[in-house]
Formats: sequence, C-alpha cells, structure tokens
Amino acid sequence: MSGPWPVLAKEGHSYRVQLPALMKIHPVFPVGSLCQDPDNPLPSQANTPPPPIRVTVDNKYKVQEIVTVQLVRGKLVYRAKWTSTDKDPKFYPTLDFKYSLHLLKHFHLANPKLPGPLANLALWL
Repeated sequence: MSGPWPVLAKEGHSYRVQLPALMKIHPVFPVGSLCQDPDNPLPSQANTPPPPIRVTVDNKYKVQEIVTVQLVRGKLVYRAKWTSTDKDPKFYPTLDFKYSLHLLKHFHLANPKLPGPLANLALWL
C-alpha cells in the first residue's frame, strides 16, 4: 500500500508519518524510504523532460570520389574518398553508395580493367 501521507514530525534522522488506522506498522521511517509528492515537487526537484530521441537518423557522408574496387566473395566492395573526413582505408558494400551512383558509373568508365561494373547500374541510374 502506498500513498501521500503527511509528515507529522522529524525524529532524529527519520520522520513520523500519519498513516491510516488500518495500517499496523511503525509510523517512523528513515529519509531513504520517503519521497516527495510527484504532483507537488520542490523547486529544486522539478525534472525537465529529456530531449526527444531521434530514431531515424541516417548519418550520410558525401562521397567525393570512388578510389578503388575489389571483388570479395563474388560481391563488389568500394573504397571511397569522403568530403570533410580523413583517409578511410575501409571497403564498403555497393549499397552504401546508393546516393552516389553517378560516381560509380564514372569510376567504371575510367577503369575498365578493374572488376565491375554492377549488372544493374544502368537500371539504377
């Protein structure tokens, strides 16, 4: 059973609380067992709500150019030079470049001896 009961007096480091007559327990509680009424908080206890959580954030980095391509387990992976970032030695799958298809096309036209181009690249463009 819980509820907002008035504090009658302070007794040492504890407080005497006015409980209903049906509750047959000792009415003195330590501070840790008590809490402020949430409907009437002290000014220093007012909690400001946290900012909303952005769930659909899709961090997009702009591709400056495609540097090279590799065939890994039958799939093409690309290394790119990104704007406003340092050198990135990592290879990325084709789907990571879905907004830079024109760069993939120019890369494959300039490098015909490297693996590729994608079979569906013309359809995607």
